[in-house]
Amino acid sequence: PTINASATILAISVSPTTSLLSFTSIRNEPNHLDQEDPNLASHRIYFDDDPNLADAEDLIATPLKGTSQAAMPTLGYDKKYYWRVDEVLDDNTVITGVVWTFETEKTTPDFNPPIGSQPQNTSAFVGEDAVLTVSAGVGSYTYKWYKGTSGVVSNPVSDQEGHISGADTHQLTITAQAADEGYYWCRATNTQGSADSAAALVVVKRNVAHWTLDAIVGGQYVDSSGEGHNADVSGSPVPVAGRIGDAIPLDATGTGCANSGTWNPSQYSGQISVSLWARWGGQTETASWQGLVSKEVSFAADQMMWQLEIDQANNNLVFKNGSNVAVTATPMAIGQWEHIVITSDGTTGTIYRNGSSVATGGFSFSSKTDAPLNIGASANSAGTYSFTFFGTLDDIGVYNYAMDAYEVAELYTAVESGAVICIENPDMDLSGPEGTADCKVNLYD
Repeated sequence: PTINASATILAISVSPTTSLLSFTSIRNEPNHLDQEDPNLASHRIYFDDDPNLADAEDLIATPLKGTSQAAMPTLGYDKKYYWRVDEVLDDNTVITGVVWTFETEKTTPDFNPPIGSQPQNTSAFVGEDAVLTVSAGVGSYTYKWYKGTSGVVSNPVSDQEGHISGADTHQLTITAQAADEGYYWCRATNTQGSADSAAALVVVKRNVAHWTLDAIVGGQYVDSSGEGHNADVSGSPVPVAGRIGDAIPLDATGTGCANSGTWNPSQYSGQISVSLWARWGGQTETASWQGLVSKEVSFAADQMMWQLEIDQANNNLVFKNGSNVAVTATPMAIGQWEHIVITSDGTTGTIYRNGSSVATGGFSFSSKTDAPLNIGASANSAGTYSFTFFGTLDDIGVYNYAMDAYEVAELYTAVESGAVICIENPDMDLSGPEGTADCKVNLYD
């Protein structure tokens, strides 16, 4: 495509792929308007996005007579350009031409593919970078990021050295802190208008509650994670020697149980991990379900999210939801400390015992996101605990993401420093004393 100087002084919506300027040479014979002026020697073609066309670098070509086209520089969208053709005669007389102008295609911002691209959900540990990237399509835009629901501009994001960069560009980078968790969206603007992207989620993966259970302060188990989820304690349990410092004994009356509130550790992530040390005292005289930790009012799909408990029928350790979708492991040993971790990524649940995975299966949360998060009981209705744990609990941690096997093993070996956890069998580990791979490469192999 070409721009023709003889067509109009202003052309609009010119494609940026246009590469040639076309013009008609000077005429001097009224009876021969199809012929160039015989005195013409050459052309001087000026081109710029500045209407003055005064700088030497504006001269882009000096073709000789007989020429009616010239290549022009690469064009951009949403631009206005100016050009002029001066005619140089044989006697070096210069006839200054008219300044012509054209505008390239205007682009309307659009984040939707295939024109643009939306931001994608992402996650990062505290101190790591979470990056959100968008495109409003081809063209020149200004961008602005906001935190919250798409279209709501009450919480603009600003650059902060060492924390946030790119708040006014197409790429936002956040060195994650707990308070950064939430939804973010971007507005793109040009002369044609504005468009808002969808909101994308930034999950900051972290420990969201940690009750050491070393002591009771003001009737509460204090949350040492820094997120303020202190748990109100039932009764006046007396701490005893635990697996890490002191621990809390619980009995069938509910003494020692606690409620940390209706907060939802999985609010943004849809995931969870819970780590604890437990020493089971055995089944009560009348067999009962015994809850270690739960987010539950009562056992029903609309009254809970999840629970970890001991089955009254067979003493199995069960991680389940209110629809009886369960991941089940064998019974705990009586009177022995065990490290137990449950994880869920929203579709799969896993139980770990002493650093190793012992059960996994399909698992989803039930719907009551505002159920209380309970320590030492399956249920808690109006401050009354049901199906309480008989034994001792220590060092309970809650995380807002599904830990992997390596992270779980590290939690266990941080306490059991001499333990060896086999997560992946090494190459050539084919057998062992029991005839199966034993995580060692030796003569058995």
